[in-house]
Amino acid sequence: MANLETTTRNSVAIDTTPLKTHLGRRKRLLRRLSRIASSPQLHKSRHVQSTDKLLGKTSASCISLGSSRRCSIEEIRDGFEVRVAVEPHSPDVLRASTTVSSRKTQRADRPTVNPFTMIPDELKVRILRYLNDRELIVASGVCREWHMLCFDGQLWKTLDMTEYYNYIPAEQLIRIIAQTGPFINNLNIRGCLQLEPEFAEPKALKHCTNLRKVSLQGCDFTRPTIHHLLSINPQLESVNLVGLSKVANSTGSTIAKFNHRLQTLDVSWCLSMTAKSIRRIIMNCPDLKNLAASGIWGFGDPDIMNEAFLRNKLESLSLQGCDDFGDSAFKALIVGKNTPIDYLTGKPSVEPRKLRYLNLTGCPELTDSSIETLAGNCPDLEVLLLSNNAELTDHAFKQLLPTVPKLVTLELEEVNNITAEFCRALMDAPCARRLRSLQLSYCVNIPGEMLGELVQALPCLEKYEVDNTLATDDVVSKCLALVKERYSASPPDRRSPNIHLRCFDCPAITWGAINTALVENLGLRQADVAHPILTLHSFHSWQPTIDEHHKRMMRGHYTAAKNLQERWAEKMSGADRRRSRRRLTFLGRREDGERRVGCSIM
Repeated sequence: MANLETTTRNSVAIDTTPLKTHLGRRKRLLRRLSRIASSPQLHKSRHVQSTDKLLGKTSASCISLGSSRRCSIEEIRDGFEVRVAVEPHSPDVLRASTTVSSRKTQRADRPTVNPFTMIPDELKVRILRYLNDRELIVASGVCREWHMLCFDGQLWKTLDMTEYYNYIPAEQLIRIIAQTGPFINNLNIRGCLQLEPEFAEPKALKHCTNLRKVSLQGCDFTRPTIHHLLSINPQLESVNLVGLSKVANSTGSTIAKFNHRLQTLDVSWCLSMTAKSIRRIIMNCPDLKNLAASGIWGFGDPDIMNEAFLRNKLESLSLQGCDDFGDSAFKALIVGKNTPIDYLTGKPSVEPRKLRYLNLTGCPELTDSSIETLAGNCPDLEVLLLSNNAELTDHAFKQLLPTVPKLVTLELEEVNNITAEFCRALMDAPCARRLRSLQLSYCVNIPGEMLGELVQALPCLEKYEVDNTLATDDVVSKCLALVKERYSASPPDRRSPNIHLRCFDCPAITWGAINTALVENLGLRQADVAHPILTLHSFHSWQPTIDEHHKRMMRGHYTAAKNLQERWAEKMSGADRRRSRRRLTFLGRREDGERRVGCSIM
């Protein structure tokens, strides 16, 4: 034993690795093992019995006396771990080499510190702001402190349940609303159908008294619940009640009575409400700027539209599907009733309207007279939707387009009476340099070459819809050319947008043009990942291949996208060859029949 200690002290390099100090029993066990290791009989035996059973699970790493014929012993000296390696089969001298790890011992009674508890509460709340509503609800179950932090009023100014209401029971949602209600400014429970039984009583939302924005779209709550919510929040600025069957004229009266600060109102498709209640709202809410009342009956009355004209506050108006809205009501909205006429221009002398968004889709009683009234009176108009109005012609747009220089979106789906004259007026209009979205689907009287020329005249075009029109392959090729031109002209730090082309059921567009677009898109994307491309929506039988090619290309699987395009091109070319052979066979048989008929006559 003395020799072993002398050898150890002379040849051991001490490494300071901390260990735990509660090792009294372990020391005694190691001393016994060291005596066993220094025994003269140890080197005589080829195999040493394993001491795992002696050491137990806690000490299994201290010694190894297996078949490797090399044993390692650990000792604790002055708070350090000493590991001695012994070779038992040396005949004369027991050679021992020891290595000592440099780990310092740790105190067992040292308390663990949670860094999160050392942060001020203000900073904790600021960190939790990066979590969305669903993540906050999950984090609130960690402990009581986290529960208090996660339900701090600063984190619940907005409660949007549209993304996770299906994953949380209705009882939990009600509890969340009750706990965070006094702090919520923006409440969105759109589509939460499971809350209908819970909201049968008006007191269900009694805690939400500081709302500024509320959206109940798609929730069929009771009428008393809706009226109570509106009455206890006089500071409401935005209300969304789209599609609620319980909303009626009494709801409009409640809004007119309590919500005088209202700026945005959407009561589209509330079929139990009429335009009379909307008139009451317009009269009592002087700050109303955005009004959506699609599908509501009664807007054909000029007196109702005259109230909106007198206020001149509306910036957005949507009357989609209002069948009774005609020329007289539209003129009352734009120029009012009994307005004096300017003798120099012959037009009503009125202040320009502030409208920026106007949706009159599906108003069949509108004619060119209404569009001519709009000309010159809405210089800030940016979005104009006039689809499904079959009475409109080129003459109206020739007068309108030069007076709306800020127009960026124009939809004229199923306006069948517009022709090439409209296209020329649009190309010459000042808004042509700004227009981003143009929809001309089902406009069958526009020539195919004019649809292609429009692409060249609209440099900022991003969305182009020409479904069921006379569009040709030239439209596809010019859209590709515009993509390349836009990329080369854009600065390096600004990415130019893609172009979305919808050409469903256009018989003049062939698969060859679509195939060329797929090849060009792949080449552009391989050259530069940030390069814009042309996204296509073509025939329904071709669309799955187009979508799959786009997915592979966007994922960076260029070889797979190329293989798909080549297989599709081979398939389509083979189908064309078979079709041409059948056609030639049919024509040959027809010629043979004509010859036989001619011979029989002779």
